[in-house]
Amino acid sequence: MTLFNKNIYDGGMTDKTEMKIFILFLMDELNYPLDYTALSFIIGESGYVGRFDFTACFSELIELGHVESFEEKKKTYYVVSELGHMVATELQSTLLDSIREKSRIGALRLLSLHKKGAKCHCRIKRRKDGIYEVHCRIEDKKGVISDVTVTTSTESEAQHIKAHFKEKPEEVCRGVLAVMTGKVDYYLH
Repeated sequence: MTLFNKNIYDGGMTDKTEMKIFILFLMDELNYPLDYTALSFIIGESGYVGRFDFTACFSELIELGHVESFEEKKKTYYVVSELGHMVATELQSTLLDSIREKSRIGALRLLSLHKKGAKCHCRIKRRKDGIYEVHCRIEDKKGVISDVTVTTSTESEAQHIKAHFKEKPEEVCRGVLAVMTGKVDYYLH
């Protein structure tokens, strides 16, 4: 699920302790076993912890006993341990409320898509006439859930559309469906 135009190696946080608290907080909030790839993606998509930092911090959380693993069907899954839960509960207030809320909502959306086995793809293409096409697609194991292409005259608007889709793919899908079924009326000029 990594077709987004973002440097996946950089995150907004620079303090390792803050990153570890954030990872524990988000894992504790999700309260759902995930494999390393899914965890790395969900944490990375928050924008606060880069992929390299996630790898280092996650290893330390395992060594400290804050994160536990178990095997199921030849795959390793990770959960917050009881000790990790206590640390996350006690120290989450050191994170800004806005960071906690935005990350919680985004992570729960991504988890919902992950549980369905869905993948989100979004790309921008500049046509020869200077118009930008933004192609947004969500698909799961059963097939395509949503596949929408919109056009805009500016790259900045195309980037804004892509960022919004990346942040809220299910919401965008529901919105498109509501408009197309007539449940929401919009006047296009």
